[in-house]
Amino acid sequence: MSNITTVLPEALNAVKRAVHDYRSRPEAERTPAVRAVHTAVVRLMAQLPELEKTEHGATQQAVRGLTEILVDLPILQHFLSDKELLNRLHTRQLAQEYIQQIEQHLKTVVDELDLAKTKQHSDWVSNHEVLAGLNKAASRKHHVDTYILLFRRGEDESINLLTRKAKDGRVFTRRRPRDFAQESKIYHDFHKGPAIVGAAIIARNKIETIFGQVPQPAEGQNQLQLLLSISKEAASQPAKDFLAASSVLQSVHEICKADKVGKDGYILLFTELLASPQCTEPQTQGVSNDLPDSVRSDDSAQLVDDSIGSDESAEPAAFDQSAEVIESDESAEVIESDESAKAIA
Repeated sequence: MSNITTVLPEALNAVKRAVHDYRSRPEAERTPAVRAVHTAVVRLMAQLPELEKTEHGATQQAVRGLTEILVDLPILQHFLSDKELLNRLHTRQLAQEYIQQIEQHLKTVVDELDLAKTKQHSDWVSNHEVLAGLNKAASRKHHVDTYILLFRRGEDESINLLTRKAKDGRVFTRRRPRDFAQESKIYHDFHKGPAIVGAAIIARNKIETIFGQVPQPAEGQNQLQLLLSISKEAASQPAKDFLAASSVLQSVHEICKADKVGKDGYILLFTELLASPQCTEPQTQGVSNDLPDSVRSDDSAQLVDDSIGSDESAEPAAFDQSAEVIESDESAEVIESDESAKAIA
């Protein structure tokens, strides 16, 4: 069996699948599909020199098959409508030049669509007061500790902190200036989510800039204290929920907060052990009172409401408005708030 009876149909079927995907998409989502059609044509072209070694006229056959697939594609109808030209492609060189013209035309279409999408993203960001301000601010040099708090409009018209949630349940409240450096990323991150109404850029325990609307402090409270307390409350909520689900841990936490344990005190925690089916005698776990000082000091459980977080590389992108968090599978960084809940030691 010659290569042309196997390789060429496979290559043309790849183009056919890409065209089918193009037709099945809404017009606004066709840029990736056009790119897939272009890629399939490029791969077909790359296989033709090898096919010509075993089958004379493989390039002309590829042109005919490709034309039949692409002729109904709106972006190529005018280009492929000259049937007389197709009938004059009697040589390999003419057929090669024709496929190259198809490839170049598809590349031009892809470039134009990319340019239009880039302009769409740029216009959307430019018309958004808060995000446009953050995009411009991202071009400036910032201190390494600079972070951003974003605020959204709630259903009751209140101004709420916009948070993100990791797969392990932790809540992140901060973003970095680099998250707003590219207009396309801003568009993809926020154009389908809750309306952003405000932002605060904070560095070295000072507010550098405020865009739009943010919660306003009460009498006797300054703006920075208010924003940090809101961030701390949101980041520590998962830890509080965890404690609330355990009456034992909640009680221990309250005792430790009240400093009722004493300098030399320590805590023993107990769990219920499930007996093995092969075990005929009750299982007990002995506890010695003669614990070394290192265990008393290093292994005692300390519970606090806030913790120091770290950067993560997997950003959650779908919005969960009911939980007032943003979850994403994108590769954008998730920045954990410095006020997130500390894990139990």
